[in-house]
Amino acid sequence: MLMGTRTVCSTCRGRAGLAHRRHTCLSETIAKEGTTSLSLQQLERRCTRLRAVLRNLEFPKLSYITAFGERHELPIRASKTHEKTAASLGELQYLGGFFDGDGCVTPSSHMTCCTLIVGQSADRSEILIRYHKAFGGGLYDHQTGTGLAKASVQWAACGASSKAAALRLAKVTQLKR
Repeated sequence: MLMGTRTVCSTCRGRAGLAHRRHTCLSETIAKEGTTSLSLQQLERRCTRLRAVLRNLEFPKLSYITAFGERHELPIRASKTHEKTAASLGELQYLGGFFDGDGCVTPSSHMTCCTLIVGQSADRSEILIRYHKAFGGGLYDHQTGTGLAKASVQWAACGASSKAAALRLAKVTQLKR
């Protein structure tokens, strides 16, 4: 904000005193240095310091996701009584194509069956709700967001629900059968 030729700090609104001296006024810095006066090395140093801060910045653990305009509390545990929605052929093909790209099949911890897993960033988790509705399984917090990395959520199915899902997906997937 300019008042005559004097630059006024938006934080302290131009009041002199200890609070103004303790923080660096962005407007004063720009006025002194200019926007193009920083050398490439100075900018690289600032970026390196910022990345170091971001690496240590951890976001709170996810407690819910928002999908299709609804809030879903996490975790959504797999249950035997879950009502599965009958998926159309087009929906199965879409889910199969998504599984080909982002899905994973791993042996269960007891080596009795396989676990199907699909992960997605928390802000794009609608697809995981579609998997849950079509095949059952559960949705779980997968990775906490840190710095520039977004938090992620995963859909997982094991046991009877993974067998049923695998049989249905095998008919429409191209890569993972």
